[in-house]
Amino acid sequence: MNYIHKNFGLFVVLFMGFFSFFWLMQNNIYLNDTTRHNILIYMNGSEQGFSSLRMISLFYTLCFLLLTNIQVKGKIQFIVRGKSRSKLFAERTFYIFCMAGLFSFSFCFVNLVLTYILIGNELMIEGNFYLITLFNWIAMTLFYFWIGIFGKVIEDKLNSAHMATAIVFILIGLSYFMDMIPWLPIKDMRIYEGLLTNYWDAWDLIIVYARQLGLAIAFYLLGNMIYIEKDFNNYET
Repeated sequence: MNYIHKNFGLFVVLFMGFFSFFWLMQNNIYLNDTTRHNILIYMNGSEQGFSSLRMISLFYTLCFLLLTNIQVKGKIQFIVRGKSRSKLFAERTFYIFCMAGLFSFSFCFVNLVLTYILIGNELMIEGNFYLITLFNWIAMTLFYFWIGIFGKVIEDKLNSAHMATAIVFILIGLSYFMDMIPWLPIKDMRIYEGLLTNYWDAWDLIIVYARQLGLAIAFYLLGNMIYIEKDFNNYET
């Protein structure tokens, strides 16, 4: 975990820059008329905007998967020498959770700051935007948390970080286009749209959290079994 502490500032700067670029790129068409009715919904809808499912499933997911491939130097040598694999797996999972939380926090922070500067506080208060952003941060953290664990499960099984990143990215990306399936994890990432339009209530939010947390727990249990039996002598970085 010292790796996270030493690079905390660097991660924050990179994330802020990354999300600021995409916020401006996705929302610039709305900035010419900031008094437009329901502008917050347009800017944070599931079809278009900074929080669209397309952005979350493709661009943001790829960035997060690449992030989780950052390894602590010397980790494999400790594992091969017999250090408790269960403990190391728990440490790695906590690292992924921290990265998911920081990644999602940066997304929400940029959204708050740029919306405040360019749209105004009055509309944000009127639409409960601050509270909704908090709810969205929790959902995104859980979403990227299980994606990170899932990526490591495949990596441990195939002994290849590159293949794991490609496979998970393709699966999450394809899920965006599968409209005919009633539910997929990516469809839970409609927090802004669901709450800003009052289409969702507290129960819908609880269901979203339960499903995303359930996926994280399931992949954690599966990953722990695979990690314990993993052959690190044949690992491909």
